[in-house]
Amino acid sequence: MERVYVSLGTNMGDREATIASMEKRVFELLVGEIKSSLLMETQPVDVLEVQQWYLNKIISGYYRGNAHELLTQCQEIETILGRTRIGYHASRTADIDIVLFGKLVITTASLTIPHPAIAQRRYLIEGICQIDACAPIAGLGSAAKVRATLSPGVAEQKVIFTERGS
Repeated sequence: MERVYVSLGTNMGDREATIASMEKRVFELLVGEIKSSLLMETQPVDVLEVQQWYLNKIISGYYRGNAHELLTQCQEIETILGRTRIGYHASRTADIDIVLFGKLVITTASLTIPHPAIAQRRYLIEGICQIDACAPIAGLGSAAKVRATLSPGVAEQKVIFTERGS
C-alpha cells in the first residue's frame, strides 16, 4: 500500500457541499490513517476567462490498488458529481487529482505523478505541508523544501485558509 495525496477542487455550484461529498467518497477509497488539510479558497490560475474562486482540500491516506485504479475511481466520483470536461482549465463542478502516490514517478498518457503542477500551485504544497511537511516529493525533496523554494509568482498566489480540517 502506498500513501497517497489527493487534491479536491470545485468552483461551480454549491462548492462546500461538493467538497464535502468528494471528501466523503475519497475517504471510502482510502484506508489507514486518513488526514485532510484545511479547506482553502484559491484564486484561479492560468485561466482564459473570469472564474469564481475554487474551494480546495488535500486528502491523504493509504490506497490498496495501483495509481491507475485510483485515477479511474476518482474520475467516477467526478462524473457522479456532475463533472463534464469542457476545456483546459475551465470551471469545474468536481475535480479530483492524484498529487502523490508514495514515492512513485509515473508518466503515462492519462496520468503524471507527482502532479505536473505541484510546484506551480501554492495550494497543493500548502495542503500537503499541513498534513505532513516531510512528505517526500520525487525529484524535489520534502514538501517543506518545495514550499520554501516556490518561485515568487507561485508564492504570491492567493490562498485563504478556513477553519475546517482534520
